[in-house]
Amino acid sequence: MMTWCKLKLKLTTEQRDVYDKVLTVASSTTSGLFFVYGYGGTGKTFVCRTLSAALWSQRKIVLNVALSGIASLLMSGGPLDRTMLDLLQFTNPLNSTLPFGGKIVVLGGDFHQILPVIPKGTRQDIVGATINSSYLWAHCTVLWLTKNLRLHSVGAEDEMRELSTFANWIASIGDGQAGGPNDGHVEVPIPPENLLQTNRDPIQVIVESTFLLFQEQQHDADYLIGRAILAPTLEVVDEVNDYMSNLNVAECRTYFSSDSVCPTESTLDVVAGLHTLELLNGLKCSRLPNHCLNLKIGSPVMLLRNIDQVTYYKISRPCC
Repeated sequence: MMTWCKLKLKLTTEQRDVYDKVLTVASSTTSGLFFVYGYGGTGKTFVCRTLSAALWSQRKIVLNVALSGIASLLMSGGPLDRTMLDLLQFTNPLNSTLPFGGKIVVLGGDFHQILPVIPKGTRQDIVGATINSSYLWAHCTVLWLTKNLRLHSVGAEDEMRELSTFANWIASIGDGQAGGPNDGHVEVPIPPENLLQTNRDPIQVIVESTFLLFQEQQHDADYLIGRAILAPTLEVVDEVNDYMSNLNVAECRTYFSSDSVCPTESTLDVVAGLHTLELLNGLKCSRLPNHCLNLKIGSPVMLLRNIDQVTYYKISRPCC
């Protein structure tokens, strides 16, 4: 693990300003609430890592938290990784009148990205769940990061210019500047260079554009992990997977899930009438595998399993 001195040397001017302001408050006896605001790629996580390392070197207690259990995995801290809900459970009786009980709290995020998920919530419910709608926002000092560091990792100048243009276009949508006056409903024109024009099968065109040499390099892990196709629905995911699986000429084996229902003595007939095999086999939803799993030798397979039961508990437990 890098020491805080080495991490500090890698900070940009913007990041160093955020770093200095937070450490200044942390070295005093007052509390502080900060929000590091910036687009993706501006180094919010890196700043938090550097701050944590600096405070740990001073033998101070640091808890890296996140708004969700998944996001907390991006931060270091081992078993001390916690969510915001856990942080609110800690209080300091000596500083009960200060925000967060006298602690120094640094939040980070980008309001252009995904909003809080409120099951069956209205637009007002979702907006009201954001951090800047909280009463704590009045105590918050907003620190800005604007320099996209991911663009500087690109070697070719032409590619960096192309990515910069695309990043600025995405940012203009989030800022409400694309598509003219924005009264809540606006049409955003997509630049022609960002579209795949075709009169053929759209999935075939997307696959050929993303995985140009898939048949020759499907066994190359580096080639596969450097590319991805994002789909809006699970149905499209299945269509893309089936199409790419058919590109592999190896023998296919099909595995089926269990398709029986555990009946009870009192509702045997009702269960048998409602939960038919056709219904069970046709269910497709998140976190549930499809009934049919087609595998071929040489095709990449991703196995997902959460072995961190503490994190899983934090994600799945209901909030009272």
